[in-house]
Amino acid sequence: MNISHIKSAVAPVYVKPDERAELADEVLHGMEVTVTETAGEWCLIQTYYGYGGYVRAVDIEEESTYPEIFRTHEKLYVISSFSDVKAERSYQSSSLVTLPRGSIVAAEAEGAGNAKEDAGVGAEPTDGWRGVVLADGRSGYVRASSLSASLLDMSGGDEDALREAIVSLAKEYLGVQYRWGGKTPLGIDCSGLCSAVYLMCGIIIYRDARIEDGFSMRKIGKREVKKGDLIYFSGHVAMYIGEERYIHATGRAGSDGVVINSLNPAHDDYREDLAKGILYYGSAF
Repeated sequence: MNISHIKSAVAPVYVKPDERAELADEVLHGMEVTVTETAGEWCLIQTYYGYGGYVRAVDIEEESTYPEIFRTHEKLYVISSFSDVKAERSYQSSSLVTLPRGSIVAAEAEGAGNAKEDAGVGAEPTDGWRGVVLADGRSGYVRASSLSASLLDMSGGDEDALREAIVSLAKEYLGVQYRWGGKTPLGIDCSGLCSAVYLMCGIIIYRDARIEDGFSMRKIGKREVKKGDLIYFSGHVAMYIGEERYIHATGRAGSDGVVINSLNPAHDDYREDLAKGILYYGSAF
């Protein structure tokens, strides 16, 4: 088994080694994967968040060739919907690649790429550009406002703040089209939305619409549900956002993407089919 990184902007993950097969997931630039099997132009991979399938070999930078910086330097996370990686520190420069939210890059080597006298890993640039290195070794520049030096996590102990952050991040996807197996602002499905948001907050939950042992999600009662907890239906999952409402990615005609609906029959955005089809609730807290 080989440890590798995704070098394309988005690597589709298929249930079979065929681009016409069902899309199971999307793995984003810089994410670590384990290659368990290679057959021609296809690799069977396992993601660090416990999900797997087949990706094209051209989407992967193997451990033996990806730059040392990915082992030794600070990781930066794309937090805007999309971010261009420019060849030069200028909007007029050509783009090396456009990365979606959740992608990972490495901070540029100390003293390089950042317009600041004492710039280095973690330094804040003075001209708005951050020097970064991609998984294939190319260097470029990204607007600093599009990057975060760390994911949100529970280490601070402020559960309410983390719940608010999770809900706020989920709302950033409102209006994104529905895409089976999708996990980016280009298109996303129900479990992709929930798992991607939690992942960016440093919490690994199962990628599909159910609770699995070994992941940070447990069943709770209806009266325990708070903001950021999940609601599970048959083949569907949504995130509770408070005041009897939830956000979810749905392919239902008229919605066709990420929307907010209600559990209260008195609300205009009430969905009876889902309100009466709840199987259980889940919380990572």
